[in-house]
Amino acid sequence: MLAEKDPYLNRKYAFIAIRTAYYGSEFDYIKKIFQSHFARGKKDYLYYWALFFNSFQNKDAGSDIANIMAYCPEKRYAAYYFFHEQFDLKNSLTKATSSQDIGNLYAFASVQRLDPNLDYLRKIYEHSNKSRILDFLLLREINKIEDWIYTPYYTNYLPSTQFTEFWWSENDTELHTIETLRARSEKDRTYAKQMLDFVIGVDYSKIHDVSLWNAAQIQLLFMTRNYDACLNKIEVFEKQFAKKKIISQIEKIKALCIISNQETGRAIIKEAVKPIIMKYKDDERFLFSIGRELEFRKNLPDGIAIIAFGNQKFRNRYYYDESNNSVEWRGNRLLNSGNLEYFYEYFDYLDFVYSADDLKIVVNGLNKKKKGDDFYKTMYSQLKKDENYLKDLLGTKYIRENRLEDALNAFNLIAFRYWEENYNPWERDRFDDSYTFDKNPFYDIKYVDPFIPHTERYLVTKLSITQHLIKYLKLADNPKTKNRDYYYFIIANCYLNMTQKGHSWMMRRFTSVTNYDQEYDESYIDESEYVNSLLAQKYYRLAAENSKTEKFKALCLLMEVFSADPERKLDRLKNTYPEYYQELSSCENLENYFEAR
Repeated sequence: MLAEKDPYLNRKYAFIAIRTAYYGSEFDYIKKIFQSHFARGKKDYLYYWALFFNSFQNKDAGSDIANIMAYCPEKRYAAYYFFHEQFDLKNSLTKATSSQDIGNLYAFASVQRLDPNLDYLRKIYEHSNKSRILDFLLLREINKIEDWIYTPYYTNYLPSTQFTEFWWSENDTELHTIETLRARSEKDRTYAKQMLDFVIGVDYSKIHDVSLWNAAQIQLLFMTRNYDACLNKIEVFEKQFAKKKIISQIEKIKALCIISNQETGRAIIKEAVKPIIMKYKDDERFLFSIGRELEFRKNLPDGIAIIAFGNQKFRNRYYYDESNNSVEWRGNRLLNSGNLEYFYEYFDYLDFVYSADDLKIVVNGLNKKKKGDDFYKTMYSQLKKDENYLKDLLGTKYIRENRLEDALNAFNLIAFRYWEENYNPWERDRFDDSYTFDKNPFYDIKYVDPFIPHTERYLVTKLSITQHLIKYLKLADNPKTKNRDYYYFIIANCYLNMTQKGHSWMMRRFTSVTNYDQEYDESYIDESEYVNSLLAQKYYRLAAENSKTEKFKALCLLMEVFSADPERKLDRLKNTYPEYYQELSSCENLENYFEAR
């Protein structure tokens, strides 16, 4: 090194010597070379590279590490990785030699903080307002606030940036509901207001990136629901910084701001928003946030239409693939329920969360939009494509609520071709063979050999089942009808088969999976019926009450017990009809008991 006359090469060789000494743990040698070649020289990249290795032998290297973080991009990650655990801000501040060093120390400490960092940002601005790392940390803080506010608000998930002992909660026993998550989001909006006051209050002539700080104002104004001021600020920003890359973000915030700045129950998609949505129609997350804002303001048809349009890339309804870039969110029809189901696409969300009457509003809105409006034609394209499935869902929801006439009307809105292509062995549409109506729910019991003659034959569909259920109920409830016990019995069969115990569960569900841990009243509106077969039990009892023979009554009791208890604990049957118990408990000769009515 001493023989080399070129100053640059001399320092380069000195750095190589320092790095070599580091691998040999010769820290005294590192200190010696650093003092002789770098300590009083210019502070270029070689200086900071050498300073990085010199910091390993320096017990008070806090300021050095902070300066490396501030001025040496190549060593930022390494400086943080090796030194963040032993970094002591309070101790390092006592050894800082300049205002710039103080700012850099607060910057290094800020990188470690997952909690609100406004107090440190104020310190950095006070001591080092021209620092680019201040811009970076402002952007980082905005990103944290976005996570804290928008993640629970839009998706009903906890934020990904947690700063408590338990990542899932300040309290590991806390129940997370839509209400508690929204309350958390509102709490973090108050912090956003504090950040906004800081950002507005800085001297813009003293900061590095003026456009970034103006954009931060816009973001924070929207977060704090100061919509009018936000729109005014956007108007100025679009003229002043039209060529900045961040303009796309500003345009999206503008659309969200216009949508959000409307009274609940009267929100529409205003003309100023339409071109922005169309411009960014491939951004699923943006569309999702627009849809949610409309949904929150009771414009469910437009909100769901936009969410559905964003979901159209979703290739597999029940298998998550990251390549889909799909939004994931949670929900429940009850705001105070901790049973938050997760969703990747709109159909399952409508299925689980909304009532039949809510869905009817969506279905009725499919044909009410202006036919010549290209915006609505585009945004409603997925819902129009799924129109028959939505009507199927509507009828299914009516079945869950036991509104059979409404269900029949909904199913009648669907062309017969839909029933030919769905729910049968020659499935040619969306549903696979697990959705097949391969048995008649009035005559055939799952896992039981056939014992009831098929007196009527027809293509089994949701439509035909509903038609016959209404027909048989009218006959059974009419005192003048003969064989009322027969009709009540086959009605009970149908209700049994429409539960998780039956083969026609598709009448109530679009997936047969049931979560036994969840509360009945916090899941689907008919979850108790789906699991416990309450209507089947009711109609088996009515069949027994209208029976004229003890033998048929015994069969009715067997079926009632089977409906109530899948483990088939037949003590009631044994105690009530001991003479028939042996035969019925093994399901032998059921046709004889049925014919004995």
